[in-house]
Amino acid sequence: MIDRASIEAAWATIAHLLDPVHQDAEADALLRNPEAESPGIEAAIVHMGLVDRTMGGAIQALGYDFAADPLLWTRANEATLQARCLQQLSSWWKVNPQDAALLQDVVVRTSFGTSYGFATPQHIIVAPVHFVIVPYVYQELLMLSARAFDEALGRGEDKAWSALANSDTGIAPSMPPAMRRLFARLLTDHAFHPAEPGDNPTDALMARSEILCPDGNPYEPYTLESHLSYSALDYALSHELAHRVLHAINPDFAIDQALEQAADLIGFRFFACSWGWRDDIFEGAPLSEGGRILLGPLWFFYSASMFFTLRSLLAARVAEFAPGSALARRLAFKGEPLLALTERWHRVKGLLAQYAEVAAVFGAPLSKLDGVILDHLTIALSGFTDALQGWVEAIPEADILFAAELPEI
Repeated sequence: MIDRASIEAAWATIAHLLDPVHQDAEADALLRNPEAESPGIEAAIVHMGLVDRTMGGAIQALGYDFAADPLLWTRANEATLQARCLQQLSSWWKVNPQDAALLQDVVVRTSFGTSYGFATPQHIIVAPVHFVIVPYVYQELLMLSARAFDEALGRGEDKAWSALANSDTGIAPSMPPAMRRLFARLLTDHAFHPAEPGDNPTDALMARSEILCPDGNPYEPYTLESHLSYSALDYALSHELAHRVLHAINPDFAIDQALEQAADLIGFRFFACSWGWRDDIFEGAPLSEGGRILLGPLWFFYSASMFFTLRSLLAARVAEFAPGSALARRLAFKGEPLLALTERWHRVKGLLAQYAEVAAVFGAPLSKLDGVILDHLTIALSGFTDALQGWVEAIPEADILFAAELPEI
């Protein structure tokens, strides 16, 4: 069984590769403040205890006693994500106790990785620990993309769910405020570093831009935005937990598309099995449990497809005004043209029927209304993708040149 000492020793061997502030004592102390974070850490540990009691002692049976050590966590978000993983692992163990050996030794670590070149969570093994690494930038991507979609569909009035329920799938033509920030982040990504002193280059671009300027309104989370980003992050955790299981089954699996597809399917079983832990968060969603379960993979896959599309469009826009620039090269993806990305999204939509069958096995069949609203949602998502090109083409030349001239960090 692992403990804090073995976890910290394992993490020390890879942290410098994954976390840009790990070796910067000043930045690390600023961003990781256990004293300030302690209330959130304690709340996450209390929730782990609730999971253990509800799941018949699963946390103890699986050897996760170490997770109750507050000194193991430096941020509340990290401890909370560990608790969310334990919800899934415990829910699976309660139904399948024979799988205990497949479910052990998982530890979440959040990194302050802000580069959109490395935006996805990862499963990394430093024996005996199975780390699930969740970078800051991935949570930022989920939040900004879900926020932008909600703003475009609900016209900035937190009415997106109502629009879908009433067959209104139209996307507002104006660029959503959250999309302005996402554009600005991507354009300044090469100059953005959490440990670098001075003005934030993203804010500097937005302050001077006529198009990418902030709307000035205080941030209040919208309902659909919260539902999409929360469930997609949980599904991302499910996917990484599935990699842990697959490694236990066969450590020599080749890392390829087939392995990722297997992780998607196994991960969805984790996700569906543990749904009861997140259902109350989805108050206001006009869907049954089955429909709500499908939101996780739906936004997980769509946000990835949208991100690749957005990167490609921005690369083309930058190449118009700053050809050969480092910014254009960083944004461009090699291979995968937009057509292939569009085809991938259509394949994912086809998988939803298979996921719905799995959800039904776990007692959450789709209702007729679920099918209607999810159809409206996919139509609206297609419209949102179509709107991206026009929004990208609205970014002024001056903004592109400003971003291209920022020094690379």
